[in-house]
Amino acid sequence: MRRILDVRLIKQYIKKHNIEQKFDCEILKYAQLHFYEKEEYILELGEDLEYYYLLVDGKIKIYYPFENGKSMLLKFYKDFNTIGDLERLKDIPILCNIDAVEDTYLIAIPAAILRNCTIFRYNI
Repeated sequence: MRRILDVRLIKQYIKKHNIEQKFDCEILKYAQLHFYEKEEYILELGEDLEYYYLLVDGKIKIYYPFENGKSMLLKFYKDFNTIGDLERLKDIPILCNIDAVEDTYLIAIPAAILRNCTIFRYNI
């Protein structure tokens, strides 16, 4: 994962996906842009949710790994989507693995900011 420091690019993604309609500007000031290369893992089962993610460009694979080494594909996301909703709302560890299927950009909002914030609008 690489953190992209291009403020213009993050503002472009926020505008393109109307993210300012879903999050207060007080939350968006903490937003970061993360880049994952093809086949790079994004989240792993059992980890604590460090960032609430918004998929803004690219494609991801969500799957559940079994102890025997096999896995069950749950879904692919290509268009704008959120990652970490359930884990954030219930304050539980990550429930499945997520990998980048192609080069992927995610807006990352620190989960600690959302936990301590009452201005998160739950209408995503």
